[in-house]
Amino acid sequence: MKLCKTLWQNFPNLIIIGDVIGGQNLEGREENIARSGIIPRLYRFAPVLASIYGQHLHRDGSISNTEKQSVNSLRSWYESVRKDLPSGSIVIQSTTSHAFPYPAFLFRRATWSVIDLFFYLPDLPMTFLGEEDGHAFRTKTVNNFRNEVSNKSFQSPSSSARKKMISKSSADLNKVLFDTFDEIKLKESVIESHSMSERATLEEIVNGDNQIAKEAAPEYGFDLKKIRLHYEHRRKLRHEKAVLRDGKLIPLLAEHAGGFHAQVLSFARIRRKDPTQMAIVAINFNNHNVYFHLNLKNLRYILDEIDQKLDKAVIKIEDWVGTTVNDYYTIYEFLYGRIETCLKVKYLSEENCH
Repeated sequence: MKLCKTLWQNFPNLIIIGDVIGGQNLEGREENIARSGIIPRLYRFAPVLASIYGQHLHRDGSISNTEKQSVNSLRSWYESVRKDLPSGSIVIQSTTSHAFPYPAFLFRRATWSVIDLFFYLPDLPMTFLGEEDGHAFRTKTVNNFRNEVSNKSFQSPSSSARKKMISKSSADLNKVLFDTFDEIKLKESVIESHSMSERATLEEIVNGDNQIAKEAAPEYGFDLKKIRLHYEHRRKLRHEKAVLRDGKLIPLLAEHAGGFHAQVLSFARIRRKDPTQMAIVAINFNNHNVYFHLNLKNLRYILDEIDQKLDKAVIKIEDWVGTTVNDYYTIYEFLYGRIETCLKVKYLSEENCH
């Protein structure tokens, strides 16, 4: 924190980003980093999304099969990230990392839905070089390194040792540092990358990309070679709609006659300082059309906090990403009525969906 304050005194607009690599006994690191003034960049987005499709994404980039999780795992993950962070913290979410596969490789047809969620969450989205071109493969990345401290506990340098370090000339600084920390015994081990999306040659990358693009079925609208257009549209939408950048996230449920859809994630985004605009998001992670109504009762409390005079309000619903005609509801109809809707899968779009 002292380093950050010193830098900001000289460079007020400087932004410092810190990669947060999770793992055993490393939980909660983003909280400490955020409190120090650094913006944490997280890499849990892809592993959590992969679990919804029955894939376990390991730290080294390898993939194994696992039991499919419901969208509740997404809610739990996001709430766990946010619960201990300081109020107003800025967090960066990444679609992938140096070790993880590209979204196109990991999610295939579902990449479009994953991108939607990525840009509609409150956190800042950060993409990876090459993914917006629909690439599924890349060259082998550098290995990750892990340092294991020996059983002998490490104690920070004493006050006298620190004074000794400061008094030394820069020529002697290295020697002082090595003498001071000589008690630390580090065992360095390599975590070799086993990412399934890595290929050795450019020819293998091109052939692999073409094969994945073919499997995605571009004839049904899932053209990975044109997915950049989807990235650009969602990024532009986020730029134009302030509520998608800084609106509060409120969880919702996509319900049907027998309960709620386990693979449909829904939530609202609303700005306290400008409640005249609200975003309601529903994302279908199934491979079939879904029919549902959104339970919007949770919005009553947040709306009451913002404005006590909403009983006579009229709600206008606009479709920001599709072609649905605008509709109007009273506040009571909006919160307590059954607004039926459906989410279509492209190659099943010929089915009726009203």
